[in-house]
Amino acid sequence: MNRLVLCGVLAGPLFVLTFLVTGALVVAFALSARPGFWGTLLISGIGIGLIGSGVFTTDPVNGYPPGSPAVSEYTWHGLLHDLFAIPTFVGWPIACSSA
Repeated sequence: MNRLVLCGVLAGPLFVLTFLVTGALVVAFALSARPGFWGTLLISGIGIGLIGSGVFTTDPVNGYPPGSPAVSEYTWHGLLHDLFAIPTFVGWPIACSSA
């Protein structure tokens, strides 16, 4: 069996589970480590962003996954996925530099 076929079947739920578990662990770390007010706030924002990005799936882009159109509509769950990604991508470097 082709590994890509197996990955295509399991990739979606596995990615969602990974986002949710990682987000929960990051929030738990932020609350237990207590790296100061701003550190706790930033690291918790990273975890919440990961959880939100896991709950709301992204839209197909440029023909990926295979079989999807090259250009697709921007949906509300794709918008929420992108909005939840902002604290994750912005929070990592700021949290690292503030610690």
